[in-house]
Amino acid sequence: MAEYRQGRHSFRLQNPPVITTWASTAGKKESEGPLNSYFDLTFQDTYFGQKTWELAEKHMQQLILNKLISKSGLSTEEIGLVFSGDLLNQCIGSSFSLRNTGIPHLGLYGACSTMAESLLQACGCKVSDLSAVAVAAGPGSFTGVRIGVAAAKGFAWGGELPCYGVSTLEAMAQNLGVYQGYVVPAMDARRNQTYTAVFHAQAGQLTRKMEDCAISFEDLGKFLKKSFL
Repeated sequence: MAEYRQGRHSFRLQNPPVITTWASTAGKKESEGPLNSYFDLTFQDTYFGQKTWELAEKHMQQLILNKLISKSGLSTEEIGLVFSGDLLNQCIGSSFSLRNTGIPHLGLYGACSTMAESLLQACGCKVSDLSAVAVAAGPGSFTGVRIGVAAAKGFAWGGELPCYGVSTLEAMAQNLGVYQGYVVPAMDARRNQTYTAVFHAQAGQLTRKMEDCAISFEDLGKFLKKSFL
């Protein structure tokens, strides 16, 4: 990869990368879901036979890297660079899983920033192609909303873009496309409550019928029966 190096910390590839081989692994919950048949490796042990979460993540990444190399028909020596990331301690799991392979490693970390970067790469877009940044402004967990908003503001500030807050529940409702009728998105708010709102969808447009709130399932049921049934 030396010929692709630009400065001390960057690589510039002559041609855009393409996906030729893929592999995936899953733990107990994922392997019990409807996508089970799409995983290459599944495990019923959440710890993957290890003593701690950190060792489990390291082992999981080692397993899937070996599976990917096997499926590709390549040897470890033929791999020029690995991009990897994780949400546990910002790439520590990835670093430990790769340190004995001899493969150069570039870390991708930070849940929100990595996700935004991945979306841009998948769309073939650059930051300069964007006209605005939207971020879920809640309801939701305080930590999740705080981190998401901070990441979006930093992303928008760096790209000199306007930043807009969007109701998480309204964004969920928008996913129904051309559905006609009432929409009640819901998220677990704990303590036997749910974050919810009510919208009416018609011709691809949403009309809000109830503001975002945290409400018990019993009270939500009473409200829906009284107002819409």
